[in-house]
Amino acid sequence: MHFTFGSFSTLWQAERGKMNHFYKHDFNVIYLHHFKDNTLLLLSPYTLLSPTWEIRTHMSKWCQENHLSLNIDKTKELVVEFRRQSREHKPITIDKTPVERVSSFKFLGINISEDLTWSTHTDAVLKKAHQCLFFLRWLRKFGMSPSILRSFYTCTIESILMGCITAWFGNSTAGNRKALKRVVRTASHIVGGELPSLQDIYTRRCIRKSQRIISDSSHPSHRLLSLLPSGRRLRSIRSRTSRLRDSFFPQAIRLMNSLN
Repeated sequence: MHFTFGSFSTLWQAERGKMNHFYKHDFNVIYLHHFKDNTLLLLSPYTLLSPTWEIRTHMSKWCQENHLSLNIDKTKELVVEFRRQSREHKPITIDKTPVERVSSFKFLGINISEDLTWSTHTDAVLKKAHQCLFFLRWLRKFGMSPSILRSFYTCTIESILMGCITAWFGNSTAGNRKALKRVVRTASHIVGGELPSLQDIYTRRCIRKSQRIISDSSHPSHRLLSLLPSGRRLRSIRSRTSRLRDSFFPQAIRLMNSLN
């Protein structure tokens, strides 16, 4: 999943939720998303006061009425703020129990940090990839053919490196990309042949994902990939920060426009 934040937001993950609604309070929009047994609550910058308490009360009441329970031990709070003068935020409580505030947490396979950088996620990916490189070396020692080694790389190492790559690779630092390329280069030496680069795979997946969103008018992000009056190029998204400029949608629009 791809998340877009304002000046700062609060992510609230709860277990065993079944709600997927939009709540509106004045000019603030609060998004509640459910996926399997996880619930994600995204709050706008001005909803950390009384509206937040109303929604927490509503969630607790809704869960009780539907015979569900919020696992407070697995519920985490993440505050993302980029103001020059940060303010103190009151802790969130559920049934008078404070929710743990963390600097990063793993959601749907992606490690999201409070500064919206991907070093934590990249480190986790590199750790898993290096573990699989160990088994790839052993397969070569056992005399496996290059085709089997390449298949093992594609099914394990590449799948780890490419997990949700459209969400995080564009905003990864040069140091992160260098470490990832080192893994691919090491694997290519073990396999004995050239392997697809991360940048090429990222480009192909961005284009493929963009084409799927454009062709699906019911997709929530369909309106972000709108055509210009000429009908040939996509409308660019204005971005004041590199964090937004290097995220998925601006990158995808530039890639799609480069094909025309």
